[in-house]
Amino acid sequence: MMRIPVVLATGDVVLAFAEGRLGAIYHPKTGCDDGSGPGLWMRRSSNRGRTFGPSRVIANDTDPWHAALHDGVVLGSAVQERGTGAIFVFYTTCYHACSSRGVSAGTFFIRSDTQGLTWSQPTNLTSLLLERRLYMMQFGEGLGVQTAAGRLLVCGHYNIDPSHGWAGIVCLGSDDSGRSWVSPATVCPIVSR
Repeated sequence: MMRIPVVLATGDVVLAFAEGRLGAIYHPKTGCDDGSGPGLWMRRSSNRGRTFGPSRVIANDTDPWHAALHDGVVLGSAVQERGTGAIFVFYTTCYHACSSRGVSAGTFFIRSDTQGLTWSQPTNLTSLLLERRLYMMQFGEGLGVQTAAGRLLVCGHYNIDPSHGWAGIVCLGSDDSGRSWVSPATVCPIVSR
């Protein structure tokens, strides 16, 4: 079962991403719940979405501890850098089970310089967030943006205590076409009622 779609179109190419929720196969009791899929899947079209190639895994959570906890990949955001054409896909690993155990979830991205034909190995951004005492970032499903000045931005929810719910919204940004990423500021803390 595929869930949480994100679609990015660039020229004639359309990339459709989804969480591969194979939970019913791996752990029948929890089925296809959030985080139940170990992989991030993609389908690619080169004719503006009229037809698509086969589904394929482009990123996996290979941590055996996460598998033992029955937690996996949670898809987040995709963004394309206009100047280079590079495409970035951001995701979180072990969000549910790790957070409930007081451990930071993993924050990663993969990059394609070939319009989705090939993908880089994952880049781990978890330490970037931990430097700011942000224990988790769950990207908002959808697309990031590139500002008129060229800054790439992807945003999502964060927490400041690994066993606590959402604390607010934070963005990751890049001013060098995605070669490096920073967490420039917390956008909005959640207001308590």
